[in-house]
Amino acid sequence: MSNIFFSIIIATYNCPHELNKTLNSFLHISIKDKYEILIQDGSPSMDTVAVAENYSNLPIKVEHCQDSGIYDAWNKALQRASGEWVLFMGAGDIFCHKDSLLNVMKHLENIPQIYDYYAVPVEVVLPSYEFLNTISPSKKPTIDLKDGMCIPHQGLFHRRKLFKSNNFDIQYKIAGDYEFVCRTLTKNNFFPAKEPCVRMPVGGISSSLSFMSQREAEFIKISRHFYPKKIPTKLILRFIFWKCINTVSFILGKENACFLADIPRILQNKPRLWSRHHPPSPLSKLSHPPSIAICIATINRITELNRLLYSLTQQPVANFHIYLADQNVPGTLDPILRRYTELPITHIMLPSKGVSTARNALLSLVREEDIIVFPDDDCWYAPDTLTQAVEAFQRHPEAGAVMGRSFSQPSAAPAVGQDSRVSQIGTFKNGETYLQFFRAEVVKDLRFDPRLGPGTGLPYGCGEDTDYLLEAHKRAPVWRCPSIRVFHPSPDTHVPSDAKIASYAAGRMYLLKKHAFPLWFRYANVLYPLCMLPLDALRKGRKAARYRWRMFVERLRHFSS
Repeated sequence: MSNIFFSIIIATYNCPHELNKTLNSFLHISIKDKYEILIQDGSPSMDTVAVAENYSNLPIKVEHCQDSGIYDAWNKALQRASGEWVLFMGAGDIFCHKDSLLNVMKHLENIPQIYDYYAVPVEVVLPSYEFLNTISPSKKPTIDLKDGMCIPHQGLFHRRKLFKSNNFDIQYKIAGDYEFVCRTLTKNNFFPAKEPCVRMPVGGISSSLSFMSQREAEFIKISRHFYPKKIPTKLILRFIFWKCINTVSFILGKENACFLADIPRILQNKPRLWSRHHPPSPLSKLSHPPSIAICIATINRITELNRLLYSLTQQPVANFHIYLADQNVPGTLDPILRRYTELPITHIMLPSKGVSTARNALLSLVREEDIIVFPDDDCWYAPDTLTQAVEAFQRHPEAGAVMGRSFSQPSAAPAVGQDSRVSQIGTFKNGETYLQFFRAEVVKDLRFDPRLGPGTGLPYGCGEDTDYLLEAHKRAPVWRCPSIRVFHPSPDTHVPSDAKIASYAAGRMYLLKKHAFPLWFRYANVLYPLCMLPLDALRKGRKAARYRWRMFVERLRHFSS
């Protein structure tokens, strides 16, 4: 007979950082040899598996394979379960204290065999694990279930025999646990308890308001199936409410929508959930001196690359390493590399498949550097650029990225301005790669979107740099620091070809949709070239006017794509 009392199932998808927090909480629990951890990972990479391998002292079994969603993953994991009781935890969930699981086990050892469910309250916490509120299971679930899931699954222990003849229905993407409970729970097999066992962070919930209306839609479908004689009034009203919130988010932006979503909680004197300010997680202190990874992707710019490398020889900061992705014909850069043997350069050859692919290849080479920067191969640095970047991070220790200012010539550099924090819209408007300096701690697992940028063969001929900065902005604040000077040639004055105009427009509109910018801002981006057309026609002539018209047409064409 198995000695395993608990089978704890964790389905994961691209969440190595959150899983690390969950597994770390197992190190401190007071029971040993009474549980197994079954990780079902559907991630395309092996990062999650690598995290689990760091906990070889825990009874972990990992299966890495593709699945069709969380409930399919749970079904797969259940086939490997051997414990008497099953608990489903999410990556990021932790135990309330070291004796939490022990206390549950003591109760379960003594409850009658008729009980297939044992439900405990769940503590809801912020991403920092600051307490927010407690969700208690319903004492009358067979009555309350018609209005939705009244038992949080992180606090619901299932007797494993329930799954001998029942699986989760994988047609549901959000409410499969609700459907399972409606199908298997009775008046006589449910035992509610009072002591919490698991803490559930709400990090990231406000970034997916659409989740709520989708959830309520599935709840309504399930409720109507199991309770056909009862109208789920509360579910219908919640569905309408969240649909309205989604509409506000689409038109006016997420910030306004989150505030409206919290109004019912404010009226009930409950703490804010959606619009609550979540301070960024504190970053570790920079090493002294900090090390810098300089990642350069280059093709067909020999003279310009020479200028950039020469500017790096003039930096008083010496603690940097250059990672160079060469997409030229083999041997093209050999004379330059021989010229700069004093520079620490890791040189790799890559086929010409786009700047995003090249930068991702370089990111995989980055070691333990503290700061990562992606200079264009035609830009160059002022003698104090790296020094100023380091000092900017020291002034703003919470920053995930700092941005400099661009100048066409060293002699044209104006007086230094003041640092300023950059909003999401400000990040979108000023996202040139060569101006961005990142804390490696924030972006070490972040990759460039291979669909964006020049050289991909796809319609989106720009935006890979802005996209990367927007993703970093979601994780930590971004600051603009004018003291960081980067030199870059002025944009060509000739009018781009129609094909290039179309690729620029496609990339811009793709980014606006991908990052859920409000509808008004998307419309403003479409109409801006049209508004500028008369002015450019008067100042610059017919070619400039035609450029504005073509840009308007292409942005409008890609508005909904």
